[in-house]
Amino acid sequence: MLAVRIHSALEDVRQVVAGGIDAIREDLADVCAEVRTGFSEVRSELDSATTVVERTIELLNMAASGWADAEDRD
Repeated sequence: MLAVRIHSALEDVRQVVAGGIDAIREDLADVCAEVRTGFSEVRSELDSATTVVERTIELLNMAASGWADAEDRD
C-alpha cells in the first residue's frame, strides 16, 4: 500500500517536472524565433543604411571631381 502511494507520488512529480521542461523548451523556441526576427530586422536596416552611405559617397566623389575639373580650368 505504501509502495503504491510512493510510486503514485513519484509519477506525479515526474509529470510535473516533464511538463515544466516542456514549457521551458517551448519558451526557448519562442525566444529563438524572436531573436532571429530581430536580427533580420536589424540586418535590413543596416542594408538600407549602407545603400544611403554608398550613394552619398558617390555624390561626394562626383562633386569633388567637378570641383577639381573647375579648378583645372581656372
